[in-house]
Amino acid sequence: MGRSEAKERWNTEIDLRLLQIEESVQGSLLWQPANKTSFNLSYRMARYKYGEGDLGGLYYSLKLNRDETYYNFTAYRDITTRTRLFLDAGYGFFDFANPLPDKNSKSYSGYGGLEFSPLGKITGKVKVGYKQFDSLNPERKDYRGIVGDSSISVSVTKALAVRASYRRDVQFSAWSDNTFFLEDIWGAGGSIYLSKNIRLDYDYRRGRNEYPEEPEVVGKRLDVYEMQSVGIYFRLRKDTAFGIIASRWVRDSNLDWGDDNRDFIGVNLTYDF
Repeated sequence: MGRSEAKERWNTEIDLRLLQIEESVQGSLLWQPANKTSFNLSYRMARYKYGEGDLGGLYYSLKLNRDETYYNFTAYRDITTRTRLFLDAGYGFFDFANPLPDKNSKSYSGYGGLEFSPLGKITGKVKVGYKQFDSLNPERKDYRGIVGDSSISVSVTKALAVRASYRRDVQFSAWSDNTFFLEDIWGAGGSIYLSKNIRLDYDYRRGRNEYPEEPEVVGKRLDVYEMQSVGIYFRLRKDTAFGIIASRWVRDSNLDWGDDNRDFIGVNLTYDF
């Protein structure tokens, strides 16, 4: 069981810091019939509640409060001591608290990919697949297509690491009559140690949000955006460092009022230095 409360911009559509409360229950059953082969059956239910944030006379809570239920079956096969292959089949059901937007939906997905040990020179995962997302309202658009959620980091030398990421999936939308938007975003970056106690990071991401529905008044929405961030970290102890991060976000929409940009400076602690 779990519960979290946080106030932030939850995706590339939401333009304000919005409170999200997540309450979840999950469980799994693992079976390992052989030394290098294992299977996992998992279940997860999560309830999402949002704070008040006005959106054209409506509230995010009315648009997005929902229950999500997932069932997944995953097969793993060790390729090396630090790399394993996986295949995953999943089913999800999404039940919204407010019946008026009529966003109830379900999804079927299949993924495959590789997972890399955090102890190796290559860390992260490569995960790509296919998703069938169905709105239970026959008048709403569905999605059929490629999805992915990959993030890889490679230690080139002791002082230099490079990374890349790619994410493509449907996200529930609070805008207009759209049940979802398709988020497609890739990124690249690197870290270099200026000394054993100081590290410099840079990351660049670029993406686009495509909306399936086309409201008669404004037309179909398309957003293109990019994010850049630079950070400097100072070692506090063996694996812990204090960081200062500056970032810039720019969104260009085909709807003029959808344009947005913001700058941010923050601090954090990392336990992976």
